[in-house]
Amino acid sequence: MDAIRYGIVGGGFYARFQLRALEQVRGIQVAGLASRRPPEALSQYVQAKRLGEGRIYPSVREMAHNVDVVAIYAPNFARVSIVEEIGKALEEGAKLRAVICDKPLARNLREARQMIDRLRPFGIPLIYFENQLHMKAVQGARTQ
Repeated sequence: MDAIRYGIVGGGFYARFQLRALEQVRGIQVAGLASRRPPEALSQYVQAKRLGEGRIYPSVREMAHNVDVVAIYAPNFARVSIVEEIGKALEEGAKLRAVICDKPLARNLREARQMIDRLRPFGIPLIYFENQLHMKAVQGARTQ
């Protein structure tokens, strides 16, 4: 099985945290990085840890043409515009398998629906990362 080519959006603490976690995962190559600030340090980390090429792309749109999955670890105020760039890449023929978005998905329900609706025509799932599903408060809210 070929490795899944990951593209990461974001260059801050959380992106670094996720890269450390990916060291424990087989079958993933960090093929691309895109951030408002060029993520040279992340690229160097990816290469040093042999996690993949860690190529820096000038835009999410360009990176989406060269990866299988885009993982959004950028601040939540930027997420709608990031998904819009991904949508444009898909319109141009990018072949993504999925988009991953860390919590919170968006700043409000309107933005969350906008993101989901932008990807729906392409059949691309928007996967929401949530690591606290087993907390009592979250479980209580889910059962109501």
